[in-house]
Amino acid sequence: MMINYINKTSNRNRYNPTFKSGLTKDMLYQIPDNNVYINKYFKKNNINVDFKNNNAIAYCCFQSLEYIKLLNKKLGSNFGLPNQIIVEDFNKLKGNLNDSWGICNLLPTKLYKNSDKIVPERTVMFNSNLMCYKDKSLLEYMNDVAEFQKQENIESSSHFLIKFMHEFAHSIHEENLQRKYSSLKVVKIIKDFLNPDNIRNFQSQFSNGISQKICKYAAVNPFETVACDLSKKILNPSEEKFDVYMKENIFQKIFKEKDKHNENKIDTLIKNTWNGKMF
Repeated sequence: MMINYINKTSNRNRYNPTFKSGLTKDMLYQIPDNNVYINKYFKKNNINVDFKNNNAIAYCCFQSLEYIKLLNKKLGSNFGLPNQIIVEDFNKLKGNLNDSWGICNLLPTKLYKNSDKIVPERTVMFNSNLMCYKDKSLLEYMNDVAEFQKQENIESSSHFLIKFMHEFAHSIHEENLQRKYSSLKVVKIIKDFLNPDNIRNFQSQFSNGISQKICKYAAVNPFETVACDLSKKILNPSEEKFDVYMKENIFQKIFKEKDKHNENKIDTLIKNTWNGKMF
């Protein structure tokens, strides 16, 4: 089971970064020439990787994971890292995924065509056909795509790392569920939330509100709501609140009980989905 992602970019053929969305001029020249350091970093963090020699994608993943680790340190959160990161030609995968920037596999699945290979849960894959550049051009391109999609309200953030962080947010969400419930219970939660009838019910209730509060793609299903919201917040932590993703202490619970009439129904939806509770 995986999450699809819309492929819609601007019509510009040249990329002129504004350097307002997380990308800096220095970053354009920080991509390593070899993968020795890269492999060492991911191995240290217990993540299996296969970047197909695309050091630009590897660099973007490194930067994204550093955001997560820094946030864990500052907030005391416990957001987990993915089990595996793979760069792949999505034509080799089952399903209509050619227009997907990336996917996060939520359940052990036979993803490859004509193969019985099982891809484990919390495996993140990025599409080498869309992320085809292997140098600073990839960073410029992802910056351009993010700015355009944010302007069109397709994406929740204009940060150049948003496509990477979005998939990592799915992994973080599932890891949170795995901490709380048994493996069988997590499988049931995922299937229930992504059941077509439940998705239609979700969209009829929340689609307009979520599109306005977060972005259009966040209204696809509840898991996308969490991924779009959480990825945006991780990439801009100084201006965001993480209340719905943090464990409440006794004082927060008392305050929440007193302030129920002011509770935002979208925030409640996100918190319930984050904790595996059906809307």
